[in-house]
Amino acid sequence: MSALPESGVPAVLGRVRRVLSHRVTVGGLTEIVLWLGGVYLTVGLVWSFFHPDGVQRIETQLEQQLHLPAGTNYQLAALGAASVLWPVLSVLPSVGCAH
Repeated sequence: MSALPESGVPAVLGRVRRVLSHRVTVGGLTEIVLWLGGVYLTVGLVWSFFHPDGVQRIETQLEQQLHLPAGTNYQLAALGAASVLWPVLSVLPSVGCAH
């Protein structure tokens, strides 16, 4: 059984054609990407603030995999990575659940 009734398919396809027929400038597309990226990073920073365990897991991984000089601060890199990877970290099990 389909999600749309047969009579609704042409109407939906007409709407899709109408949306796709609009011309978009490169500047307009760039603006949309910047706005969406800003929102994505803001949500990532808020997620990182409320889930410090995810940031700590990334920091531990960075310390184990990157062999940088002593005294290197991995916290900022871990915060940046957690802010970008928040969708993945939100669905992966925590360290306690993985064992």
